[in-house]
Amino acid sequence: MASSCRQQRGMALVVVLVLVAMGTILAVSTFQSSLLQERITGNQRMATQARMGAEAGVSAGRRAYKEDDDSASDDTLTWSALTETSSFSRYQYAIVDEVQAEEQTGLASLAAGTYVLSRGYAGPEDSPIERMILSQVASDVTVPDLEAVFTCFGDDCSASGVDHIDGEDHPLPSDFGCSGSGCTTTPEDDADAIAQTKLYNDDWFTDETAKSDGATVSADYEETRQAWEDYVDSLTPSIIYSSKNDKIASTPSRTAPQVIAVTGTAKMNSKASTSGVIIVESGGSLKLNGTAHHEGLIIVKPGGQILKANGTFDLYGGLVMLKSTDPDGLGSGDNGDTDLPLSGSINLSYSQAALDNLGLIAGSGGGATAASWQEIY
Repeated sequence: MASSCRQQRGMALVVVLVLVAMGTILAVSTFQSSLLQERITGNQRMATQARMGAEAGVSAGRRAYKEDDDSASDDTLTWSALTETSSFSRYQYAIVDEVQAEEQTGLASLAAGTYVLSRGYAGPEDSPIERMILSQVASDVTVPDLEAVFTCFGDDCSASGVDHIDGEDHPLPSDFGCSGSGCTTTPEDDADAIAQTKLYNDDWFTDETAKSDGATVSADYEETRQAWEDYVDSLTPSIIYSSKNDKIASTPSRTAPQVIAVTGTAKMNSKASTSGVIIVESGGSLKLNGTAHHEGLIIVKPGGQILKANGTFDLYGGLVMLKSTDPDGLGSGDNGDTDLPLSGSINLSYSQAALDNLGLIAGSGGGATAASWQEIY
């Protein structure tokens, strides 16, 4: 009997030891799992800080480029000094051309222009986590100087509702997705200004009295108009509206401007917010209507037209019309003698900020890779 009790006490010891071992293994496993999760969370936090540092570097590079237009790089890649945004995050940037950007990122067929390449770091200096962002700040495609908010080339250029046109330099709306009166901005008291309208009517001939088929145009007219024609030819539309009564859709953001071509009848309608260049081709018609707004340029080629505009549409930038150069064939579609018929609460406002953003159009002239803002790794 005593022997049986001793055996049972021995079995109890084995069971206890097994339970203790299992508990120890479970505790160690839980500790290791918690430690791993903590390390993963820490790495994710540092990766986020590195990305934020790279974004801060892009902003700093953009400011540096804007303050010094000659800051575009030469053949030597030069990084800025390392700048700390916090005790863990820091960044540096380089202003590069498309060749250097391709070499540093491995991307191919970038659009010709100027880029900010930014590297953000977080964590220990000897083994930091790194993130890189590439952002285009300027295209090699240059926007001609805008003479007026509405510039029209051709005999008998005209506009109604000129009181809707404002030549003072307007800031862009704080919210790109605004609509109607919510898009209207007020220029600063000391804002620069350009002319409201520049209509090449009688002043485009070398001989004021010889408005005939054989009349020659002035050198100033020809040079200025040619600059706009060359600019339009350099653009490659990414969206084409060719049907009747198409409604132009919003573009992604003002930092991703698009080139939009209108070959049919299109409307700026509803709450659409667009950025970039709208080209009204020959035979195309564009109606500025509804509560939409556009930031950039609207260019009307010979044979295109602007239909009667109404509503609370806002344009920030300018509108350029290139009419036929045939003095005997300068029609303006179904608008009678008015090339720009404005009514309602529409506003056409000059904005240098909107024109500056046109430098972000990537791929102009040949379908290159867009890189207005691209995270490399």
